[in-house]
Amino acid sequence: MIQPDRAFREIVRLSGTGALSGTLRDGETVRVEVLGGSSPGRVRIRLAGSVVSASDICGVSPGDVFRARVRLTSGAVLLTPLTDDPPVAPRDDSPFLRLGLPETPINAQIIAFFRSINARLDPALVRGIASLAARFPGREARAAEAAAILAERGIEPDEESVARLLSCMEGASALADGEGSDGKGSGDSAGENGERSGKSRRFLSFINAKKGSDLHWVVVPFAVTLAERACRGSVRFLLDLAQGTVTQTRVTCLDGKRTWDFELSGASCAFGAVPGFDGVHSERIRVYLLKALERAGIRAVTEWASRGQGGELPKVDVRA
Repeated sequence: MIQPDRAFREIVRLSGTGALSGTLRDGETVRVEVLGGSSPGRVRIRLAGSVVSASDICGVSPGDVFRARVRLTSGAVLLTPLTDDPPVAPRDDSPFLRLGLPETPINAQIIAFFRSINARLDPALVRGIASLAARFPGREARAAEAAAILAERGIEPDEESVARLLSCMEGASALADGEGSDGKGSGDSAGENGERSGKSRRFLSFINAKKGSDLHWVVVPFAVTLAERACRGSVRFLLDLAQGTVTQTRVTCLDGKRTWDFELSGASCAFGAVPGFDGVHSERIRVYLLKALERAGIRAVTEWASRGQGGELPKVDVRA
């Protein structure tokens, strides 16, 4: 519990202020949940339906809930905790509580995935997917996404099937199709390359086929040369066939130095990179993306604040 006699400093939202600036109003009071530490001097908190990283919170522990007043500046979202308020009771409508699941970034991502396709939430399935994802260190987020796609297609995810789809999501199947930077594929013989290409195409054709629901994900691998650098990865589209629209787009790109992830939904874009950047470079990337994507209707670009080497995607909305 927060101690009212502690001297609180303002919480500085270190990155990804664009989306929150569009959601929060200057001077309003918000409910803040402390989820846990993300790195020295920083903690993960939830407010306005987003999990973000904050600093300079004194005397708080995971599970604490308090109110704070919002102040918006040109470069940050600042929160001033209201220490004279009584403690706020934890939410009893949390999907984690209802499902009996620990509140982790991977579980939040899995829950958000199944909500995006209006699927029933099965606690046993979420636990199984999270357990499988942990077997892919450094790639947990994409592994969880791959396992969820398989489960939604009616395929029981296991380590082999997740590795196979994860390979497609990271562009290995595109390299097998002979789309490498030198135009010669991955270096295998023509027969081996053709066999791999055929297997990848058949596998993805099955994965991408409609299975009854109007909402489902489609995976499109790629291997291209950008700025004289060989890049591979995939674009994933969440299709709403009933409406004939794309409701969400995810992009993974491996450029030989970093692994980039992007998520576009509505008028917002979120991004992350492993290895990450310092605050100055992150802000430059955010501004560049905002200018590059404004013609596509993107009005807010944020960085996943606590994205770590484990590939976490904490910025998900898990509101009931």
